[in-house]
Amino acid sequence: MVAHVLRFWGEYLASKELILRGEIGEPVLERACRQSAFPSWTPDSWHYDVHKSGGVFIDLSIHDVDFLNWCIGEVEEVYAQGGSYLNKNASSPDYVQALLKFKNGALGYVEGSWIMPDGFPLTSFIEVSGTHGMLSVDNKSTATLSIYRPGGLREELTPLFKDGYYLEIRCFVNSILRNEPPPVPGEEGLKSIFTGKPVKLPLEEEVL
Repeated sequence: MVAHVLRFWGEYLASKELILRGEIGEPVLERACRQSAFPSWTPDSWHYDVHKSGGVFIDLSIHDVDFLNWCIGEVEEVYAQGGSYLNKNASSPDYVQALLKFKNGALGYVEGSWIMPDGFPLTSFIEVSGTHGMLSVDNKSTATLSIYRPGGLREELTPLFKDGYYLEIRCFVNSILRNEPPPVPGEEGLKSIFTGKPVKLPLEEEVL
């Protein structure tokens, strides 16, 4: 099972439900940002090694990409830019911005950053704009889910669910005890991109 934990947090579950119900119409544009200071707490700072950590996009942004993939649909093309800005000797990127083109025509922008100053907390933001409205989740505002509807109407929700990490682990344990497929199978973790040009999906060869 892949630890795509956003599938278990209340505000993200509520967002997916709203999208599937058509509350904001057809999703056409998505933006996601995930930022933190460089994770220097790891032994030997292995996050600097791309073959150990995969870089900031694999460490942080993969959760946003998975959530959008889960809600919007399969990605058809990816183009990413980034680099190692804090440590020029690192092989893993500490900042990446990626443009996603979904098979249904929607566009996405995903940004991941480890270049924030020391002490900067993990900060995340996601926004989905549709033909009839928009929703956003911002962890700096106590995980409030905001819905913008036609006519200038705005609604604030604060979904109260159990801890997402707890729910994720419980699902994994239950899949073992019941000998059932996990809710996020290993194949979901293979949808990753590391290249310097637009890439058509699905991949036909390894690009890392």
